Amino acid sequence: MDKGSIQCKNCGHHFDSNFCNQCGQKADTYRITWTEVLHHLPHALFHIDSGFFFTLKELATRPGHTIREYLEGRRKPHFSPFLMLVLLGGLTTILFVHFHLPTIFASIRLDQLEQEHSTIAHKYFALRMLVFVTVCSLGDSLFFRRQDYTFPEMFVANTFIFCGVSAIQLLSIPVMVMAKQSTAHMAISMGIIGLVMVYLVWSRVQFFNLNSGMYLLRIILAVLLYLAAVIAIGHFIIRPLFAVSTNLHS
Repeated sequence: MDKGSIQCKNCGHHFDSNFCNQCGQKADTYRITWTEVLHHLPHALFHIDSGFFFTLKELATRPGHTIREYLEGRRKPHFSPFLMLVLLGGLTTILFVHFHLPTIFASIRLDQLEQEHSTIAHKYFALRMLVFVTVCSLGDSLFFRRQDYTFPEMFVANTFIFCGVSAIQLLSIPVMVMAKQSTAHMAISMGIIGLVMVYLVWSRVQFFNLNSGMYLLRIILAVLLYLAAVIAIGHFIIRPLFAVSTNLHS
């Protein structure tokens, strides 16, 4: 009996394919080179690969179409939306703390919060984004229920959208740092909010594939309502919650 032309270097099994049918290891295990090290090192350090940057590019250039295609099954080239949101949120937190920037919607100084309780500070953006995603998903399920998307699908869609929002916030940090001591700080913050609103509307127009003026008006009104709800939650729930949590741990 032919035992196969390749012997697995992991378990010793003989096979004739690209992967060992006993343990699953790849057949082409060559000597480690710098190419392989440079491929695996970013993934080991940041859990990212080319899919991260591909997804980020797609969310920047065609967010709604990308999300719709993902829900329809084109998922292999994409990075996990949940892991991407955690990574972007974590990086945003680090930079906001380092540059002593107040958050836009709830006016929380993360650098001061970190001095009192670092764990709470590092969870701020994750909690805030979770609230945003939930509010928008509930709203989309209500206002656009005829689009026949389930709530879990809307939750994934909004997770992708807020990955794009997080990227906008990251890119705005240099401008916020330069303007934080000037009278233009409020204008810069309002400009960032306006840019986020445009992105929220644009991504939904593409995602729902609605081009009529009536649906565009509905999307704009829905986004304004979501923004108002998010600002209210930030000021009246999240901010007091973090203040109470800090006092409990101080």
